[in-house]
Amino acid sequence: MPLLESLGLTSIPKIISAIWANGSRFLLSVAVAGIAAAAVLWLGARYGAPKAQAWWNDYGLMLVLVSAVAGVFAIFKFLAERQNTKLFLTADEAQSHWSHAKQPDGSILTQFSFQFHATNRGRHGLYLSKVRILRPSIGRGRIQSAMMATEDPMNDVYATNQVIPAGARRGCHAHIMATGAVGGEGRSKPMRVKIAVQDNIGRWYKLVFVDVRNPAVPRW
Repeated sequence: MPLLESLGLTSIPKIISAIWANGSRFLLSVAVAGIAAAAVLWLGARYGAPKAQAWWNDYGLMLVLVSAVAGVFAIFKFLAERQNTKLFLTADEAQSHWSHAKQPDGSILTQFSFQFHATNRGRHGLYLSKVRILRPSIGRGRIQSAMMATEDPMNDVYATNQVIPAGARRGCHAHIMATGAVGGEGRSKPMRVKIAVQDNIGRWYKLVFVDVRNPAVPRW
């Protein structure tokens, strides 16, 4: 098939793996699509649309059953995904902040500094390797730097190559620089920011900072 040939045999396992990594969403999508199709057929049959009654008789029950089965599997897959979450993140909003900095050429840079704790609930050590901002939306071309560092409790410093041992809790720091005045030039209100951090196995974990402030703006 032309589509399969264009994708290549090596791409197929990656696609399947990506779909199954979000298996609960995929199964839920199948369930919703099946219910929607069954509803359209039922309404068509009810109001006399051409061929709708025949299609409802042939496929209606099958669509409902497939949707029900996919919905049940989606619930179990979602519960399994939650149990398999290896890292629990806790935001430290009091130690997190953002700021705008005007450059000599007149442009503006936005700096984000996030402090949080990570608890490794798995059986093996994990490293946090990448960080990115999900909200507010910032184009990747505007990101100047994005750095992750994890606490080294022995030396009381943060470093990029520190492991979080199984069952341990460590402080983490993320620093992101972006071009432009994120949130709007002259902004003084706190920001709600969602970030995602990636471990050394490739799994992403999301964390929301509800009230990130600019330290240059008085609280009262």
